[in-house]
Amino acid sequence: MVALSESTLEDTWEHCRPNRNCVIEFSHLANQATDPYMSSGYVVDENSNKWRSHRRSIRKFSDVRDCLVRSEQSKENPNLLLVDWDRVRFDHAAEVCVFRIARSLGDVGPLKDWFDYHGFSVNGPNRSFSESYKLEFETQLMQTLSAKWSGEEFKAQYMARKSLLFHTFANAYGIGGYAFNIRLTKDNRIVSIDASWTGKH
Repeated sequence: MVALSESTLEDTWEHCRPNRNCVIEFSHLANQATDPYMSSGYVVDENSNKWRSHRRSIRKFSDVRDCLVRSEQSKENPNLLLVDWDRVRFDHAAEVCVFRIARSLGDVGPLKDWFDYHGFSVNGPNRSFSESYKLEFETQLMQTLSAKWSGEEFKAQYMARKSLLFHTFANAYGIGGYAFNIRLTKDNRIVSIDASWTGKH
């Protein structure tokens, strides 16, 4: 697969998105054995406070292929852009699947491209500490990256898949966006992902 440069990214998506033949380079295909799901720099297991809320999604989407549309799941080199959002949805499974995809891509550059393809606006990565800060442990959170759907993208990508009841709820509580907040180590390994609704402003 060919890596996409930032200078040609917009034109490339416009050309290839209608036929769903855009591609993105990945380093490996992550699964729970190679890249166990993490939160705040720690593996989420039976001893984690997130295990009860996330264990079903961790098991159901134990391999990055599980997050993709069915036609990609059995391929040797699946297209990681083709996420089955209608099956993954936007709860804990989305956090697990974006983690699997992020670890498969292997670096921040391809991850930002992946979010761009799906219509997210991306901010970061931004350092949480100074260059002179000494790490306390190998997977300590050192950088942040955010990716957000808002405005028309939020309506088209998120709200279109939700029920009328959620539309009423969103309007009542001023919900106008959906975001992934990603945390990385100093060497750009993704070690935490949280998804959340955001306000209209």
